[in-house]
Amino acid sequence: NDNTIQNDLEEYIDMTKLSKEQIYQIYLLFISIEKQLTYKFKTEQFDYYSDRLRGLVNKLNEIYRSDITNKVIIFVSNRTVSFFLEEIITCMLQTINENLKCVSVIGTNRHKTEHNSLFEPKITSTQLNTRINDFNTNIANVLIGTSTVEEGLDIQSCNIVIVFSEL
Repeated sequence: NDNTIQNDLEEYIDMTKLSKEQIYQIYLLFISIEKQLTYKFKTEQFDYYSDRLRGLVNKLNEIYRSDITNKVIIFVSNRTVSFFLEEIITCMLQTINENLKCVSVIGTNRHKTEHNSLFEPKITSTQLNTRINDFNTNIANVLIGTSTVEEGLDIQSCNIVIVFSEL
């Protein structure tokens, strides 16, 4: 759905700093990535992934094929990795069970520093709280987070922790 994609993009990219052409190109890229990921996971053809990402996908497959009630937190090194892993894992989980959901949690960047990357994710405190609540209330099964989650948030419903950089 085009509105869903638009909302997803606006959650991670400050559209006010881009031209209409740049927004359109990112929109097309996003659609292309989403279609490729869906196809790859449905056909289990994800050989272009790094060994670490393949290891994560295989581990999550193993975890959720045995018990879809598992709650997993994945720690990543930075905000952008969190954003892309959320997209990849969401597509993968949907091939196991359509009710499985993944959310990423990053700091709200209260210091408002400028970032050069178009893909520097942004999140409001309301979105942060909603995502944590989704995980704690079993709406989401996988939570991906940076050290922000590790250092200060109370996540009680987790039974498996994965550190992405150690796979």
